[in-house]
Order: sequence, then C-alpha cells, then structure tokens
Amino acid sequence: MKKLKHIAAIVFFLCTYFYAGAMEKEEEVRLNGEQTLLIDLTNLNQGTVILFEDQFGVTLYKDDLVTGGKYNKRLDLEMVPPGTYFLKVDKRFATKTWKIKKSVEGVKILGSSFTIDKPHFRIQEEILNVYVANPEKQPIDIIVEDDYGVVLTSIKASAKNFEKSLDFSRVPSGEYFVKLHKGKEEFIEKVVIN
Repeated sequence: MKKLKHIAAIVFFLCTYFYAGAMEKEEEVRLNGEQTLLIDLTNLNQGTVILFEDQFGVTLYKDDLVTGGKYNKRLDLEMVPPGTYFLKVDKRFATKTWKIKKSVEGVKILGSSFTIDKPHFRIQEEILNVYVANPEKQPIDIIVEDDYGVVLTSIKASAKNFEKSLDFSRVPSGEYFVKLHKGKEEFIEKVVIN
C-alpha cells in the first residue's frame, strides 16, 4: 500500500509538471509601439494572477483571474517612469516572469522569460507531501517551525526532482510553518494540526 501511494504521488507530480510546461508554450508578451505592452495568454486556470511590479517588488498592476481561459491586455507604460519592471504570470505550480526596461528611448523586453517552479504541498491526514521540480539542481532548504518560531527540523537537498513526506502525527495540536527555500525564492506553507 505504501509503495502504491508513492507511485501515485510521483505520477501526480509528473502530470502537473508536464501540464505546466505545456501551458507555457502558449503565452506571449510583446511590444506594440514604443510604450505599449501586449499580453496574450491562453489556457489559464482559475486563480492565475497577473502582476506588473517595479524593481523593488511594488505591485503597479494586478489582475486576479476569476475564470480560466484566455487573457488579453494592453498595458500602456507611457506614464511609468524609466526603470526596470517585471511582468509575472503567477500560476498554481509556476511563476513565469518577463523583465522589462523602460528608458527615454522606449520600452524593451530584456531577453526571454524565465520560469520559477513552485513547490507542491499536499496534506493527507497528518502527512504533508512536498514536491519540487528543480531542473537547475539549486540548493533546497526546508525548515519546519512551530507557531513560536522554534525550528523542529531542517532538510537540505539539491535533487532535480525533490520529494519528501513530513509526518505531523506525533506533534501537539497547533499551527506549523514549512518554509522552503529554493535559490533566492522562499515559499511558506501553513499546516494546522487539530
């Protein structure tokens, strides 16, 4: 039974990973003129968030998709001061980002987009399963803390595909925080044990 659960977890992980990768091919961000950014996205899931942020992480534009499907938007950047900006498409399993530079000459999309795979947290009873796609084999650090900030355990890894089950069946009732660091990114999952 344990082996069957393990196989099912791997199949779930691979299906979501390849599904997220297939979705990326249908996204396009381009310029229309010198000051307008055209965003054409398809096959988006409900809950996807579109963000336009400055270099300090301040959100200048945010759109939460209540329904899935297509998304088309024109962002006029004429009133935005010169600087570096980021357009982010934040999905459930990954965030795709375009780096945009505005100068006195106009707006440019710098290089191609990059994708940050987000971890998958799935709790079944008192077991938290953590899955992380890590194609660059970046260092992964997982820290489990209680609601007072006391570290209960820490795990280090750098596998291409990381999978770990965390057993909360022997801890007292309360709130716990699983902090996962992958490269410069941090993801936090709250676990409530009754």
